[in-house]
Amino acid sequence: MIGQAHLVDANSIRRFLFEQTQHQIGGFGKCPGNPPDIYHSYLGLAALATMKEPGLKEFDPVLCISKQQRKNIDRMRKDGLAPKKIYWKHGYSFLVREDDPGFENKMASNEKAPEPLVQALDVERPSEVLT
Repeated sequence: MIGQAHLVDANSIRRFLFEQTQHQIGGFGKCPGNPPDIYHSYLGLAALATMKEPGLKEFDPVLCISKQQRKNIDRMRKDGLAPKKIYWKHGYSFLVREDDPGFENKMASNEKAPEPLVQALDVERPSEVLT
């Protein structure tokens, strides 16, 4: 069906979903008369969103989620992939992204970790640290 939107009769699909598979308590069932389930309810809404049903968010068919959620995931992935370094200021540690505009200034003002923390983590078996 990819690239063949002219083969899809959106009105017939919409009518089938709402008149045949939608349940009176809400949601969609697999077949007419079946009780609703989360799987078919989600896919019914996905089909309606793909056909630009009013009231539903734009749909990303690649991930089967809304385009808004896709943007959130892309942003979180980008944030998660940015290299980070720890710097210390007044005894507190902070993670600074290397793509942060103030990265050089922050790292230049880096202090050493507080001595009690260094001593607490100075153990014979480093694999036991922070586990």
